[in-house]
Amino acid sequence: LPFNWSITENSLSKDMALLVKMQPSRLKRAAHSVVFFVPASALDDLHFLEDMTRILNIVREKGFNPIIMLSMVDTIDGEADIRDHPMQPDAKLKALMAKA
Repeated sequence: LPFNWSITENSLSKDMALLVKMQPSRLKRAAHSVVFFVPASALDDLHFLEDMTRILNIVREKGFNPIIMLSMVDTIDGEADIRDHPMQPDAKLKALMAKA
């Protein structure tokens, strides 16, 4: 604790007890979805796209339908107004979405 601070209630032990109690269910839980956040600038990197394609194929083989989130589109040249009109992507952004 920082100097001059004190603990008024020790709730950590209660939280730890709950976590320990839940531990056996950890092995029974399964992933429900897979989400990939892909920066728009990475779509120009051929090596990145090859790696992503390989990883996405592995994920699909495991029975998941991955969700691909195209991020940082406002950093692309000519897309600075995407924040003002997010529901009206221009042709360049539509091409990036198709590429993703």
